[in-house]
Amino acid sequence: MIVYENLLRQYYNILIRNIMSNLRTLFQSSGYQAFMKKLVLYAVIEIVIGVLFLFMHWPGGKTITIVGVGTLMVWAIFDILEKIMMRS
Repeated sequence: MIVYENLLRQYYNILIRNIMSNLRTLFQSSGYQAFMKKLVLYAVIEIVIGVLFLFMHWPGGKTITIVGVGTLMVWAIFDILEKIMMRS
């Protein structure tokens, strides 16, 4: 049983190291940086349009605002993950 646990531990350590290495190379690529800048820009535009729809009482304002906030949350999660990965 201990041999099996050690084998699993070694496998998952190698797997996690590979994933972290792939994430570091992704975070350092220029295409990723450009995409993240565009993502946050689109999120802010969606939020502004959604709030304008809400002010005018047009249908779809809540949906547009929720999509914009969700997009901004995705950006924030990847930004935090990037900072954590680059620090270690």
